[in-house]
Amino acid sequence: MRPLTYLLGALFFLSFGVGVGLSYVQSSSPLPDAGLPSSFSGIRSAFCPSPACIALPLEAIEGSHSRVWVAMYSFTNESLAAALVQAHDRGVDVRVVVEKQQAGGSFSQHDELSAAGVPVRIDTNPSLMHHKFAIVDDSLILTGSMNWTGNGVGENNENLLSIASGELNQKYADEFDAIWNDSLPYSDG
Repeated sequence: MRPLTYLLGALFFLSFGVGVGLSYVQSSSPLPDAGLPSSFSGIRSAFCPSPACIALPLEAIEGSHSRVWVAMYSFTNESLAAALVQAHDRGVDVRVVVEKQQAGGSFSQHDELSAAGVPVRIDTNPSLMHHKFAIVDDSLILTGSMNWTGNGVGENNENLLSIASGELNQKYADEFDAIWNDSLPYSDG
């Protein structure tokens, strides 16, 4: 009799749990506006270390037409810096905001970017500017846990999403604008 009791109990629990879950998902009362976009045209992911962790951002930067705005906690990857310089040289609006604690580090690419004419700014937030995102043109966002560093791309367990959404792109652009406007110009001296 005991196995039957356990089975009935498990079925009740499963039914109740599924019912509660479905009622939550199907609820007609909307969640508070979290600012979530209503449409996506494509999402790609990469889990580092893997070649996709460098390929996704390089492809996005190399295919950019109007802008690449980067907010990055730590930026030491030479290939990504070179791609940004090339985009800048093609006339793309390239801007980079960096965390003040990371700027000017021994492997930092901030000096190289600035010397090539890419506008680089230092975040003035008293806390960490821990963002790791890039806005490409008007419809693409790169975001995730991955810093644009050698370890971030090739050593650490990290994640990177490439999200095609004009609506989400605008939300990230608004955040970037706020940080950019409160930041200070980077000086390599």
